[in-house]
Amino acid sequence: MTYILENDEAINLVQFKLESIQEAISSILDMWKISTIEEFLDLTKEGQLDAAVMDAISMRQLILDLEKYQRILRKLKEG
Repeated sequence: MTYILENDEAINLVQFKLESIQEAISSILDMWKISTIEEFLDLTKEGQLDAAVMDAISMRQLILDLEKYQRILRKLKEG
């Protein structure tokens, strides 16, 4: 099934997706009481957060998704 969206609608949908990704990232960081993605990933990699391995895998995917949707948003805004 194919849908045709106005550019403004597409931008709104992508922004909503970006917000939900950012909320998921914040939720993981809050749960581990860590303020930055880099610190979280470093501590997990160093073995200081053994129980966070699955969250670190999720975080890496969330980062990839965030970058992907940021690129899409830039393209949509360009025209």
